[in-house]
Amino acid sequence: MENFVEACSVWLGARPEPVCHRAAQALRTALDRGIDPVDHGDGTEPPALVHLPSLLEAPGRDGLADALGAVAADLRWFEPPAENLQRYLGGRNCMTQLLGPHGREAAQGPRFGTFLIAPGAVYPRHAHGAEELYLILSGSGRWSYDGEPYSTRYAGEVVHSQSWQPHAIRTDDAALLMAWIWMGDVSFDSYRMEADGFDDKGEPI
Repeated sequence: MENFVEACSVWLGARPEPVCHRAAQALRTALDRGIDPVDHGDGTEPPALVHLPSLLEAPGRDGLADALGAVAADLRWFEPPAENLQRYLGGRNCMTQLLGPHGREAAQGPRFGTFLIAPGAVYPRHAHGAEELYLILSGSGRWSYDGEPYSTRYAGEVVHSQSWQPHAIRTDDAALLMAWIWMGDVSFDSYRMEADGFDDKGEPI
C-alpha cells in the first residue's frame, strides 16, 4: 500500500497546481509515520465493489489505476457508515482510508484513501471543512460546484474542492474510481449533507 500512496504523491508533485504540490508533501510526511488502514466493514464485500475489476482494466484509465491494482487485494473496502450518505448512495459506493485518524476527530496530516461510485448514482450536494482533492483513476463523473451546472471529468484529471465549498457528483453509464485526499480540518464532524429529500423523479434535492 505504501507504493500506491507514494505513486499518488509523485503524480501530484508532477502537476502544475500548487494545491497538488501541498497534497504531495502531505502524503510524503504521512508516509513517514506509517500506514494503518481504517476498516469500518463487517467482513462482507460492499456491493459496489463488483465494478472494481473492470475499472482497473478499463481503456483510458490513468497509470495510478495500475498502481492501485497491484495492491487491490490487500485493501479494506467498506461503505461509509454515515446514515445520511447511506440514504442516497447505499449499495452504490465504497471506499478505503489508508491514512488519517480512525475516528471522527480532527488530527494533523491528511486523510487519504480510495473511493468508488457505481454507475447511475447521485452523490448529492454536500460540504465539509476539509479541502479535498479527487484523483480520477478510471471511469468518469460529473461535478457541480455551488449549485452550478455539472461538468464531466475523466481519468487522469484532478478535482479540487475548497473548504466548505458545496459540491455534488453524478455518474452516468460508467463507474468512477478515485483516490481522495482531505487536508486541513479533516474531522468528519464538519461534514454536512445539504440534500434533504427526493423530487418526484427520485432525484435528491
